[in-house]
Amino acid sequence: MDSSPYLLGVESQVLKLIEESKSDSADLQRCATGSGIPEAKENSAATLSSLAKIEENRVQIGESGAIGPLVELLANGTPRGKEDAVTALYNLSKCRANMVRIAQSGAVAHLVGLIDHAAAGLVDKAVTILANLATTSEGRIAIGQDGVSALVDVVELGSSRGKENAAAALLQLCRSSSKYCRVVLQQGGVPSLVALSRCGTPRAKEKASSLLNYFQKQREAYAGNKAELHDPMCFVG
Repeated sequence: MDSSPYLLGVESQVLKLIEESKSDSADLQRCATGSGIPEAKENSAATLSSLAKIEENRVQIGESGAIGPLVELLANGTPRGKEDAVTALYNLSKCRANMVRIAQSGAVAHLVGLIDHAAAGLVDKAVTILANLATTSEGRIAIGQDGVSALVDVVELGSSRGKENAAAALLQLCRSSSKYCRVVLQQGGVPSLVALSRCGTPRAKEKASSLLNYFQKQREAYAGNKAELHDPMCFVG
């Protein structure tokens, strides 16, 4: 038997959750995405996605254990199943507690994989999820250097929305660790960031400019430290 939490048999429980939206009944659709029927998994993920549009449902859905089966559907589902799973995770990732759950679920590798192989709308949702996760330490660890490389590609080649969220994610990552700064620089990400700071959406311009300014300050600090090491006066007590 599949060991993942099941999401099936919940249409009635989901409706019950809506009717009793203030109650503690949060089993939701855990039974469905673990069943062997692709249509059942897809329908269940789509229902979860709709429910997760409502802010007060997001915590209960996350606590129900639904994220694991959604990630499994993202990894192994049909094209429609993957789309439903990404949309559900996109809505769930607007809740901070779920950001941590998603980061720890193994979803990031599959989200990064979508960037090179999915339609633009799906890529945009995947990048938005990564941008949300990048606001948490767990998310930044999960994204790692491979995720940074993918985000640099989005800044260069993505849609306006994708570029905006990729720049936001990179800003969070680079501020957290110099190793991510090195990846961006090694990937040749600066020209794309410069272009985005001039021609992107207002938010994209802000994030790209902030990241470029951060790089500049880091470089100046490094140059200053290097100069001090070569200044004989710095060793005078």
